Amino acid sequence: MSNFVTAILLAKALSPHDFGLYTLANTTSLFLGGVCSALVVTPVRILGATTADAPKYFGNQFALSAAVVLVTMPLGAILLTNLGLPLWSSAGLAWAAFFVLSQMQEFVRARHATCLDWRHLLQTSAISGLGRIGSLAVLLALVSLSLASAFAVSALSAGLAVVLGISHWLSGMHVKIEWTSWLKNWIFAKWLLLESLAYSLSTQLYFYIVAQHIDVGAAGGLGAVQTLVGTMNVVFFGAINYVAPLARRRLLNEGIIQWRKCLYHMAGLLTVFALLVTCVITFFAQDLLNFFFGQIYVSYAGIVPILGVAMILTAITSAFSVAFRTVEMPHVGFWGKCLSAVMTIALSIPLIQQMGVVGAAVGFVITQLSWIVVYVVEGWLRGYLTDDHIQKWLAGRTRY
Repeated sequence: MSNFVTAILLAKALSPHDFGLYTLANTTSLFLGGVCSALVVTPVRILGATTADAPKYFGNQFALSAAVVLVTMPLGAILLTNLGLPLWSSAGLAWAAFFVLSQMQEFVRARHATCLDWRHLLQTSAISGLGRIGSLAVLLALVSLSLASAFAVSALSAGLAVVLGISHWLSGMHVKIEWTSWLKNWIFAKWLLLESLAYSLSTQLYFYIVAQHIDVGAAGGLGAVQTLVGTMNVVFFGAINYVAPLARRRLLNEGIIQWRKCLYHMAGLLTVFALLVTCVITFFAQDLLNFFFGQIYVSYAGIVPILGVAMILTAITSAFSVAFRTVEMPHVGFWGKCLSAVMTIALSIPLIQQMGVVGAAVGFVITQLSWIVVYVVEGWLRGYLTDDHIQKWLAGRTRY
């Protein structure tokens, strides 16, 4: 929710053009952050749980994370420079510092979670989030909130979280890159990296195309609406994290019928939730956009129901994703994202040229429909979610 509050504060303080630059910078951070997460953070969450020499392992991964972040940051700087946010500007330098420190904060979070150190995880996250929001609110009250100061404050809050996070375990950690550790990561992470790239092309490319073919301010308007509608993701992510292990246990311990019931309940509840929220925010779209972001963003209220439909479809794809993961077929999600990436590359420019920002919103719906097509084909036409196939899979697990 801290990102939601940050966007609200910035929308009230910045011009539409500068808020558009913030949206593009945030999109770039998400894109490159996905690369860093695939190469280091996600492998740490899985492989780090069973490592024999924790200080050595996490020291290697800390150094590797820093190296990956420092390599990817210039790529983002080049992209943002072409979009109107040059690295040598105060805002560009502040963004670079924020990106580096925020990604190192993600590593610290992963280390805490892997070691089940929930107390320090919650402490550092709370201090960072509240510190950022509080500082931004003070700057807004003093009429001193700018794009550069926003990124600078965000960088400082992330840096504080990193310092607090590593202060109690850095002394025993051996910070050194070992290529064997990198190779282990790569074996695990290569598919995650491809999926991350495909996902970014499917969902984040629209912001860049809107900025290029309409203007940067329009990208900010799209970002404001997505921020409003995207608040539903908090519930979606929580449901996925809760249901995935529950469905797995139901399948292995209670059988297919209970597994399907669990997934049907998840899909049904999330769909009803998304439908109700979409109806409410569509009815009050103009008032909500005016209240949270400002009068200038009211003109984008027309795309609220379209992005709401995308979120309703997300409820369905979330259940499919959990289903395939619990039967150890996560690669199906990768193929779904590949299809949607191809659709995005093929349709994004024509949609935006013909329909403007509305075309970008329609593109998000097409993305979710692409995922559903792949899930249905793999699940039923190819039979991977049928009772017969799952029974054979369960028998194979029992035998081996």
